[in-house]
Amino acid sequence: MISIEILSMRFHGLRPENAYAPSNEIKELAQQTLLLADFSKEDFNGHKDHVMHNVVRVALTTPNNYEATRLILERMIEQQPLFSIGNHLPQTIDVLMKSNPKAVLDSLLDEKGNCQERAVTFFKCNQTPSIPLELISEWCGSNLSKRCPIVAEIISPYRKENEVYQLTKEARLLLNISPNALEVLEKMDITRRASTIHGSYANFLEARLSVYVELENFDDSKVQQWASSKKASLQSWIDIERKWEEERARNTDERFE
Repeated sequence: MISIEILSMRFHGLRPENAYAPSNEIKELAQQTLLLADFSKEDFNGHKDHVMHNVVRVALTTPNNYEATRLILERMIEQQPLFSIGNHLPQTIDVLMKSNPKAVLDSLLDEKGNCQERAVTFFKCNQTPSIPLELISEWCGSNLSKRCPIVAEIISPYRKENEVYQLTKEARLLLNISPNALEVLEKMDITRRASTIHGSYANFLEARLSVYVELENFDDSKVQQWASSKKASLQSWIDIERKWEEERARNTDERFE
């Protein structure tokens, strides 16, 4: 960690207009240092994340950063404590994932080309940044039936636009190219509970109904049927949740009276 601290101090505050620009040799040295770093320890005050972020954002600006990005990601995935995987070194992880999206995708597979569940969990918990549609299409094209569901697990299935939740471009692409759109939809987990929800959970769920409405108009009868069934189930869930919230509010009011 001492080597990381030293590099962080050297790289801190660097801007394109600065007179000093680290050479590729220095950047490659920083990459090697990161490959020896210990990612397993907790970072309770954010200092470790700040220091590593300073190093990673410079180290991975070499012309060919694919191999370094993938190796650092794989080391981080291997060492991450799963119980805190979602909030461990967030700035560092964000830079790593944006530096080379193909390295992110390749990290999802083991040596035999099968899904590496630990990596999928890692990226699901750390909000994978947008991956170019062309890259998703090319990467999945090697084995559509196997790879589309894997990517579906790590992308954001919907976004909020004009106060309405809609499918993302990545989600639509996967549905269009996958030979099994229903498997892709199941992997997206549209109603997955967020880590933090402010206010009514019933309202949170209700806002996601629009995604199923959009899917009911999708150009695939199986997807339409799936969406209608899921929408009905979600509406029942919302009604139960709303009733429970109203009863809880009523009981709270009675205790204060």
